Amino acid sequence: MKTIKILVLTTLMACAFSCKKNKEESAKTSTPKVEKTVDNTKVYFEELDQILSPFEDMTEYALNKNDKGILESLGKIEKAQKEMIFNKNLREPNLKKLNPKLEALKVVIKDKKYSQIALMATEIFDFNTTNFVNGSKIENQIKIEHLDY
Repeated sequence: MKTIKILVLTTLMACAFSCKKNKEESAKTSTPKVEKTVDNTKVYFEELDQILSPFEDMTEYALNKNDKGILESLGKIEKAQKEMIFNKNLREPNLKKLNPKLEALKVVIKDKKYSQIALMATEIFDFNTTNFVNGSKIENQIKIEHLDY
């Protein structure tokens, strides 16, 4: 009986030691779980570019009386509208202010009033820069865009 007890005790200790050793080895080889934070900065830059670049380009095209360029920029604006880029990056009250501005811009484009196109495109550029929802997350770029204005 004494032999059985010693055998059982030895087996239990061997198992415990083995389990502990496996646990330690596992801890050494496994990578610790690190919580990843999502950095949307790249997305913010891309979306800012989508809502600003067409207006910046349009201003230049209007000053050069380049109808083809103006219409190309307008196409980019309309594409951004369809893709809901403005909706994602401007708050609802600002969207309500933007839409009439865009409609008025389309009228002066149709009438080929180049100086008004340039002025309106510049004003919309500034409006979008000022009201960009995630502007605080890319603050330096927003400052640069204000300098561009």
